[in-house]
Amino acid sequence: MIVTTMDYQLYETGYSQSEQLGGGQIGHRAEGMVEFGSNYYTLLGGNSIILRDEIVLKNTGNTPELWSNFESNTNTWKVSGVVFYNLSSMTSGQENELMFEFTQ
Repeated sequence: MIVTTMDYQLYETGYSQSEQLGGGQIGHRAEGMVEFGSNYYTLLGGNSIILRDEIVLKNTGNTPELWSNFESNTNTWKVSGVVFYNLSSMTSGQENELMFEFTQ
């Protein structure tokens, strides 16, 4: 399996179930010719890979309930998104999608 891109959204669900705090994209979707040095992730049967990104949240003073959760360490989190992947190669076959949602 070749994972090309993961799009994700980050929520602090104690503050809001629907207001996204951050999000982004990890990886690179091929357009036209496959580029050397791009961020593609190959997963072989039964293995896993850790994808990382960093989001910086700034206190603007507009969301005191959210920052109160940070100060009391009572945050509840949800990360949801879509992983785009191909089963055999970057240039052949159909692109597949896998939706996910994790909570803590």
